[in-house]
Amino acid sequence: MNNIYFLKISKDLSIEINRVKEVYKLIFEEDATVPFIARYRKERTGGLNDLEVKAIWDKINYFKELISRKITILDTIKSQNKLTNDLENQVNNIFDKSELEDLYLPYKPKKKNKATIARKLGLEEISNKILLQKNFNLDSEIKKFINNNELKTYEDVEINIIYIISDEISSNTKIISSLKNYYLLNAFIETKLKRGKSEEEASKYKDYFSLKELVKRVPSHRFLAINRADSEGYISFKFTIDDDIVKNKIKKIIIDPNKRTSNILKKAIDYCFKEQLHNQLSSFLKKYLKEKSDIEAIEIFKNNLSDILLAPPLLNKTIMGIDPGFRTGAKVVVIDKQGNFKEYKNIFAVEPFKKTDEAEYILLNLINKYNVEAIAIGNGTASRETSKFVKSILKNKDIIVSIVNEAGASIYSASETARKEFPDLDVTVRGAISIARRLADPLSELVKIESKSIGIGQYQHDVNQKLLNESLNFVVSSIVNKIGVNINNASSNLLSFASGLSIKNAENIIKYRDENKNFTSREEIKKVKGIGNKIYLQTAGFLMVENSKNPLDSTRVHPESYELAIKIIKETKQNLDTFFNLKQNEKKDLLKTLNIDEFIIKNSTDKYTIADIIDELIAPLRDPRESFQYAKFDDNIKNIEDLSEGMILEGVVNNLTKFGAFIDIGLHESGLVHISEIANEFITDINKILKLGQIVKVKVISIDVKRHRISLSMKQVT
Repeated sequence: MNNIYFLKISKDLSIEINRVKEVYKLIFEEDATVPFIARYRKERTGGLNDLEVKAIWDKINYFKELISRKITILDTIKSQNKLTNDLENQVNNIFDKSELEDLYLPYKPKKKNKATIARKLGLEEISNKILLQKNFNLDSEIKKFINNNELKTYEDVEINIIYIISDEISSNTKIISSLKNYYLLNAFIETKLKRGKSEEEASKYKDYFSLKELVKRVPSHRFLAINRADSEGYISFKFTIDDDIVKNKIKKIIIDPNKRTSNILKKAIDYCFKEQLHNQLSSFLKKYLKEKSDIEAIEIFKNNLSDILLAPPLLNKTIMGIDPGFRTGAKVVVIDKQGNFKEYKNIFAVEPFKKTDEAEYILLNLINKYNVEAIAIGNGTASRETSKFVKSILKNKDIIVSIVNEAGASIYSASETARKEFPDLDVTVRGAISIARRLADPLSELVKIESKSIGIGQYQHDVNQKLLNESLNFVVSSIVNKIGVNINNASSNLLSFASGLSIKNAENIIKYRDENKNFTSREEIKKVKGIGNKIYLQTAGFLMVENSKNPLDSTRVHPESYELAIKIIKETKQNLDTFFNLKQNEKKDLLKTLNIDEFIIKNSTDKYTIADIIDELIAPLRDPRESFQYAKFDDNIKNIEDLSEGMILEGVVNNLTKFGAFIDIGLHESGLVHISEIANEFITDINKILKLGQIVKVKVISIDVKRHRISLSMKQVT
């Protein structure tokens, strides 16, 4: 890739060019992954984090596509014998795909339209003369084309000339570029209820029955809602502009005031605007708004996904999972401290059967039999009723009862992953197991489900699916590799997100683990089918092997740095085993005596590698996730009708959008805290104030039972 692109990336991202080049070499010449580069090649990138490395990667891929497109365009123009040195330089100095396509417009092979037919009739030369305001006898020239075939009248010739001139104007780079900017600043989007649709059937989109708003002020969530309403057949929308201003702008570019202007040219400008340019620029605005909205919506998805995957785990607990229900009863399972399924029962504790004595006996028997320490209840149908019943029978037992978001649990329970894990269990039982495991370790369980099915963000089916999946997969990969993976108990789904591993590699690891009763060292990973030295280099540091003879195997220290880690430990006058038996504060005190600068010089290493090794030696497997907390819902509130304005409730943030936060207050419907009701000060980025899973106090400020909408406030809570 040409140095000019590295300079552009460096400038756009404010990252030194030598760092950009190193990332390029690592990814495209050495097949390194983003997590590996961010963690184990800091000395080459100057300590760039995973987001910065990913940003460089994205820019490089963008420019690779741009370069490929430039080659195609230059070849096309060259084949037309229209390529000049100046034009080639213009193409080579463009760094934006949209700008490149605008420049290419006049040379783009024409699709068959009215203008191409008119050109075949021999009217191109006279059309160009009119467009360029050449001085000639127009009437006389036009009459030459009147015949008894296609062009029978003066008007026939004139309209075909207009088609050609209009086609030329609509592919004029200067005009398109100028009008794009003008439309972005001055165009409006207007919506209305589609003909034949009643306000009642389109009630969920009533905010868009009659809306007019400047395009530049339309927030992403609003455009996505309008776009969805349009695709569902309820709302139509169009873009409007001051026609006369636009036409005058075209005339100023096309018409030379010092030359005689033909009426045909003026007619062609009017025709072009009405029949081509406005439609062309409306399509541009729709694409612009869609891409902008997708990017913003996906950014919210990413932030929400990060929060939910980093939700505090309730590790090493025996947990009961309950998938509640009315008519079909509640599915109850127990999983042990390692997440293994132990037993399943079905209870009918709530309406319509209300077999409370039987349900109490079953639950207490399971609790006592397995010494259950926590109970996870799905937040779906009958959740509140089931929760109230469970709490009523626990009495003085010190057991955590937590409502768990079950979004996507049904997708997991019917998936190939679930069938492999529990081939002999019904889908409903698998769902209850997933609910229990979500409380135990949200990350490990949620990676089994397609991220967009977890119920975070909005309009997940409306945004660019390829971009959404790539973005969410990066978030999952980043978090999995930040925390690390225990190779002896991780699922194939979790392992597949470890740096360097594919789903096939992950399945081979599981197969090897099952056949050999776990891994006993990191070195043993090389014995897995399909994992050679290259993959081992990328993945080894992220796969932890507990109870290995080498304590470094259970840390994030990469095997390539074991020798350095041992040298550091020797500097503290300890050996490997005695050092790892010390308490954290003792190790920290010993490592303080290390002269780092001298050690770096002596061992020809770098400050980044040493700092990471020392951090890992002090606190191996430090978990970035916070300690577990759970919300205490009001048991007297079972449905939306039980709410009243002014109530103060405790809830959990379960979704964040540009316009506010959705709060789980223990009902089927989540309440909305509009961004204006979060705090007294103006908020530009909601993610800096709130995060998914956060426990908050809210005040009920309005209830719309018919539309199932609950409006809440945080700032009004006193």
